[in-house]
Amino acid sequence: MAEYRVSVIRGDGVGIEVIEEGIKVLSAVGEQYGIDWDFIEHPWNSEYYFEHGRMMPTDALDQMAESDVIYLGAVGHPELQDHITLNGLLLPIRRTFDQRDAGFEKELRHVESSADRRSGSALARTLPATIGRVRIERETFFAIFAAKHHVHAAFGEGRLDTV
Repeated sequence: MAEYRVSVIRGDGVGIEVIEEGIKVLSAVGEQYGIDWDFIEHPWNSEYYFEHGRMMPTDALDQMAESDVIYLGAVGHPELQDHITLNGLLLPIRRTFDQRDAGFEKELRHVESSADRRSGSALARTLPATIGRVRIERETFFAIFAAKHHVHAAFGEGRLDTV
């Protein structure tokens, strides 16, 4: 059985709901395809910022480096300017884990936006509520398959990057 450690950052608002449903889908996919997910929750969101004055702790990137996958929900709050979430959470994650390779999407034209690495949150951007369970499972499977077979500069072949 394949095993993957997943850093989960639920984010804010709809991000929390989407990630929760995505975890259910990943669990179902795991049961069907023999994948064991170890979900590691990180409470880094706008509420964390209001309590600590920063979007994530200083060792956050080191904590996530221990994972095979980063599962990131939508982040934002009406009382928090976008540059704070962008510079305090999203960009450090994307830069550290090289999540800006536009060539990845070109390789996967046949997969319907399953792995939008630029957003860091494939399910949040590509699976609106009108899409049925079968399609969600299919899209998730292809996103996992694609990420698993992508050669990542930092992690090497066969390691998941971002789903």
